[in-house]
Amino acid sequence: MELITGRRTVRHFQERPVEREKLRRLLRAGAHAPSAHDLQAWRAVVLDDRALIGRFAAEAAKSYRRSLLARKVDGASAKSEAARRRMEAVPAMILLCLATGELRRERSSRRAANERLMGAQSVAAMAENVLLAAPSLGLGACWRGVALFLGPRVGRLLRLPTGVEPQVLIELGYPASAPRQRKLRSLEEIAHYNGW
Repeated sequence: MELITGRRTVRHFQERPVEREKLRRLLRAGAHAPSAHDLQAWRAVVLDDRALIGRFAAEAAKSYRRSLLARKVDGASAKSEAARRRMEAVPAMILLCLATGELRRERSSRRAANERLMGAQSVAAMAENVLLAAPSLGLGACWRGVALFLGPRVGRLLRLPTGVEPQVLIELGYPASAPRQRKLRSLEEIAHYNGW
């Protein structure tokens, strides 16, 4: 319970690199997550090369800018540039992907959609394990939804094979400062017993 209730999102990191052994330990913790049908249809791309992280950040920021412009968000260029600079400063990242070719094949579109959803949920369970394990290694972590919006150029940059789809980006590093505690919704607001 302490591990779970003590977890905090860390968005600012020291420049210190993250050791590969710690990254491997996080991936091993992630691989212990439950997965639908025990397919373990998850894959991870670890980014710890500064130059590659810079190229990844630039491509991700372009995708983010396009998304902001499509929604007619004011300040799209400034927001995407801020996101690029922030991502460039991250010492390590783990991009968790869904290997869609490993999902069960279903005839009905409804069942196929549910299999895909269960695969995405499995990747999310893996992500949570990584996030929970990070503080035990002295690391901070931040879950970023940007993975869902990465364009094909990022896929080419990382040489993602066909059918391997980004789901979650986890930023990792040694915290630059103590993260703040977030305010949680009350249990009365989120929980319903024996029906709504």
